[in-house]
Amino acid sequence: MVLSRRKKGTGAGASSIRAALFAMVLLQNAPLFALDSENLNISAEIRERYEGRVNSSFGNPNDTGVNQNNQSFVGSRTRLNVGYDVSPDINLFLQLQDTRAFGAEPGTISNTQNLDLHQGYFQVNNMFLDGLQLRVGRQAIAFGNHRVIGDVEWSNVARSFDAVRMTLNRLVGSLDLIWARTRDNDVDQITIRDPVSFPGTPAEQRKGTDDQNLYIAYGTFKGIPTVSVEPYWIFLVDNGVGGSLLAPAATNQQRHTIGTRVDGTLFAKHLDYTMEGDYQFGKIASQRTGGIGVRDLDINASAFAAKAGYNFLELPWLPRIGVEYDFASGDGDNNTDDQRGNFNTFENLFPTNHALMGVMDLMGWRNMQDLSLSFKVKPGPKTGISMDYHMFRLANRKDNWYRFNGEVQIQSSADNQAASIGQELDITAFTTVKETVKLGAGWGHFFTGEFIEKNNLANSQSFTTDQDWVYVMATVGF
Repeated sequence: MVLSRRKKGTGAGASSIRAALFAMVLLQNAPLFALDSENLNISAEIRERYEGRVNSSFGNPNDTGVNQNNQSFVGSRTRLNVGYDVSPDINLFLQLQDTRAFGAEPGTISNTQNLDLHQGYFQVNNMFLDGLQLRVGRQAIAFGNHRVIGDVEWSNVARSFDAVRMTLNRLVGSLDLIWARTRDNDVDQITIRDPVSFPGTPAEQRKGTDDQNLYIAYGTFKGIPTVSVEPYWIFLVDNGVGGSLLAPAATNQQRHTIGTRVDGTLFAKHLDYTMEGDYQFGKIASQRTGGIGVRDLDINASAFAAKAGYNFLELPWLPRIGVEYDFASGDGDNNTDDQRGNFNTFENLFPTNHALMGVMDLMGWRNMQDLSLSFKVKPGPKTGISMDYHMFRLANRKDNWYRFNGEVQIQSSADNQAASIGQELDITAFTTVKETVKLGAGWGHFFTGEFIEKNNLANSQSFTTDQDWVYVMATVGF
């Protein structure tokens, strides 16, 4: 039975409460499942994580909110998973999720609504032909190293898509075809009693043409031993208005991403390697106000990542040393009033950037270069220790430094000539105790570079204080 591609155990209003009540009825309605209890699969997970960050804005006193200098919090995530096999080929899956931060509610007797339906879908296997699978509903989706499509499991909330997914599985590989509605700007006008017409709403707002849709075709070919070749096409269509041209998954664009990922091993698995390259083309509007503007900019962006590691399989603790290089294009006109012609900043789409370019989550796959070295050991079958060192630079000095979620971290000044963002040193460890108790901890230090010195300004003064980050995490599930 395939319920979810997540590992086991893997904010809201009235709909979330109804979902919770439905799950309770599902579990308590004994007559309904009295004859089929072996088809019911229940699991749960509770994850608690402390995070502390010092000098989030590298000492800049003008930054507040997300970028305020010192931060600490405890994030809590609770999940209840319910799966049921209606038949060998028909499965249902529900995943209820409560996410919160310690002390975030107004008082100790408050009841802030943090419950949501993270996943809820039905799945039909062997539909029309053997190996053809259909999954419809809210679901987690991730491919490859999660560089362009990921589930962001590190996040307290994590990502899921409202999508239709069809997968064809064969001995030599698989093909996924996906449509997802990632933003619906008219959904608040839809009512259960009258889902077609919206009384009192102007006709031009009822067309449903200003939504954001995502189309994916992802192939996996494993016909060559020890090698996986994964070509893909991703089409992002957004007919919305407003917002920044530099925002992640910006409005008013049509963006094609064609790419290939190659993953494999050599020399009896002593050497592992991964390469992934992307090219983006399409159209996007330079004017961000006054309705849907003419898409006058030609998208012309690219990104590349390559990593390799050598595994000492004969040595105790199985040491691995690795090297990686990441690149994503930028655009020198992004901070001018004369944005014309091409738009060259790579769009990171919907990734899981955590740990790909530093565990401190300071870097996204946009206008960047990263050369990194890594060293890992496994003292036990369920224990690991890693040390990583990253050297970050801008790909285009006139474009900005973008954070892990694709938003601007620090804007590049018009006369900026500095490319060095800084270096990051990460040390992380994990282990499992008492069978199902997973523990993890990590520390990261960011050494500021010349770009931060020249562009992290307040009152004509530069701020370049290094940043530290630490976390301690515990996960228990069944």
